[in-house]
Amino acid sequence: MPLPTRGGANRRRYKRFQVDVPGTVLVDGKIHPVMISDLSSGGALVYLRTPVANLVSTSVLLYIENFGSIPAKIVRTGDKFWGVAFVNPHQYRFRLLGWLNQEVKGPE
Repeated sequence: MPLPTRGGANRRRYKRFQVDVPGTVLVDGKIHPVMISDLSSGGALVYLRTPVANLVSTSVLLYIENFGSIPAKIVRTGDKFWGVAFVNPHQYRFRLLGWLNQEVKGPE
């Protein structure tokens, strides 16, 4: 799936990994199956199977298969995707980067 992009320079704080990892997002007591396609130690881009209302600023729990759960906040939305920023990413950074380096090849 192509990534939603914005024009201009890449101003991202964390190295991004292009992945294809299943997961779920728990929001307001409902579990939404997702496919995680872009992952960094600061957040993720997740694609939903069905469109969901605009929930920007909503707190969620992202479950990444074979990794675990990370509290996050929805920071942007589209028809079938959410961009989420991890809450307190420093708590997960080293474990997540270690997992990514073992499980997924990063951008070259």
